[in-house]
Formats: sequence, structure tokens, C-alpha cells
Amino acid sequence: MNIPNGSILRKILVVLLALIITSPLGCKTTDQRVQADDNFKNFFKQSPINVAKKKNFDYPQDREALKALPDMTAQDHERLGDSYFSQENYPMACVHYDKSLKLNPDNTRVHYKKGVLFLAGGLYDSALAEFQEVLKKEPENALAYEGMGQVFFQKGSSSEAEKHFLQAISIDMNLWRTHDFLGIIYDFKKNHAMAVQEYNAAIALKPQYGPLYNNLGMSYLMAGDFERAINTFNKALQMKFTEKRVYNNLGLALCRAGRYSEALKAFRTGGGDEAQAYNNLGCFYLWDGESEAAMNAFEKAMGARPSYYNKAGENLRRAQTAKQSEPLPDLKNNPSPLN
Repeated sequence: MNIPNGSILRKILVVLLALIITSPLGCKTTDQRVQADDNFKNFFKQSPINVAKKKNFDYPQDREALKALPDMTAQDHERLGDSYFSQENYPMACVHYDKSLKLNPDNTRVHYKKGVLFLAGGLYDSALAEFQEVLKKEPENALAYEGMGQVFFQKGSSSEAEKHFLQAISIDMNLWRTHDFLGIIYDFKKNHAMAVQEYNAAIALKPQYGPLYNNLGMSYLMAGDFERAINTFNKALQMKFTEKRVYNNLGLALCRAGRYSEALKAFRTGGGDEAQAYNNLGCFYLWDGESEAAMNAFEKAMGARPSYYNKAGENLRRAQTAKQSEPLPDLKNNPSPLN
């Protein structure tokens, strides 16, 4: 594996921070497909939670349907809660999970589902309380530890998250999400070898899940193993994970490998925008000291999208300055990729 020197590593990190593909987790992908819902948060913002009596109930037709329901068992309420949860109707899901627990308070499965529900809705403290309730009754419940790890991860406490994820896989090594999260944490710590190990463990358990290959590719990229990164991003695309960020990550890796024409194609495919593709390529040329090529790319970006004349023009001026002076301008004045 080729480990980059300090200068190259700094450039990579700057690129990762500057590119449009960044997110709160860098370019990583987690399995949190459901984003926090402001209405959901407002619905549960008062304590204690008693959703059936909330005045701001946003589902009047469902509320009326509840009145017409016959007597239901705990299992009936759980199943109906599952149905609402699958529809992302979190308040109604919680109504039925609460009713199920009222009839069967010791059902750890429903406590776990409530924890997952709160986690999906961004109510992390409530999620934590549910997972802890599971562990009171089942101290060896691996999924509850995994859930707690995700809570701490979302709250920004990577050390606590790591501790709970490790506890989870000490009980059950087959939790692919846990391996994925551990990989992300180890990449944050710049321990890319351990990150790669965790991503590969996750892939072995869920080989058709494209986002895992994206995360593995980022680990290779940050470690300076550009060819493996390229191959892995392509694998993500083969797995039908074709989001814009994967193409941009691939373009980044191709640039670092000096394969600029292929990088341009990746940027173009991911964004569908000629100006953005040439501007991003120009940024990489400039960071690599290729001032002439950078100027040419920025000029093409300006021609492709006149509305971005100012941003691409500013990058062009930086390229012209870089050509006239050595060393390159300070990285704090980096050119800006287009949004």
C-alpha cells in the first residue's frame, strides 16, 4: 500500500473538505436512510411521551381510524406499529408500540423497535433510553448495543460509539452495520488498516450493498492506495450504488492517480454538468502544480456555464498566479469546486 507523504495527505484532506460530495460524515455512507423529521421531533418534544393525547396530532384520519378499531392484542399493536413504521409514519407507529407495551411491558423486541424509531427520527436521548431498557432485561442483546453505538455516533461521541459497537460484535460478529460504523470511526482516527478490515467484514456479510464499497474505497483513498480505491468505487457502481458522490469520489481517486481524462468523465457522469466537471478537474490540476492545465480547465468551465463566470474566473486567476510564482499559493486560498 502506498502511504502518501504529509503534503499529499494534506491536499487529499483539503479536497475531501472542499468538494461538493462532503457530508457530516465526509464522503462516507451510513445506513441511516431516514432523516430527522421536524414534525416528528415537535410531536414528541414534550415529556413524558404520551402520543395518543397530543394536541398537535398530525394524522386526523388515522386518529379516527383508531377509534373504530376493535380490541387488539399486544402482538396486533406491534404488527400495526411495524406497518406504520415501514411507511415512515412515526407518530402512529409509536402509538401502537406504546399500546403494545402497555399490554406487555416486558417485550424487549418492541422496546428495541421504539429505539430504532426514535433513532430514525433524530430523538437520540429517547432512543438511548429504549435500548437501555432492552439491556436491563437482556444484558447480552447485541442489537441493543449496536443501537446505542449508533446513538453515540450521531451525537458525535466516537469513543462511546466505538465501545458499544465493540460490545455488540463481541456478542454477535454478524452485525454488518456495526462493522461499517467501526470502519468509519477507524478512518476518523486515521487507522485505515483497521477500517479496511471492518469494511471487508461488513461486505462479507452483505456483499450486494453498494454503499459499503463506497466506504471501503474512501478508506483506500485516504491511505494513498489510489488504484484500489478506483477499483472499489467501480465495484460500488457495479452494485447499482450510482449516487453522485460515488462518481465524485471516483473522480477524486482518478485525479490522485494522475488519470485526469478518466476523472473528467467521472465528474461529468456524476454531476451531469460540464462546467462543474471542468472546474473540479482544474482544482486538482492546480493542487498538483499543473498551472497550465488548470487554466485550460477553468476556461472551459467558464465557457460551459457563463453563470459561474465569477467562481471559475477566480480559480483561473489563482492558476495564473500559481504559474508565475513558486511554491503554490497557501492551501487556505484553495480554488473552489462548483456546487
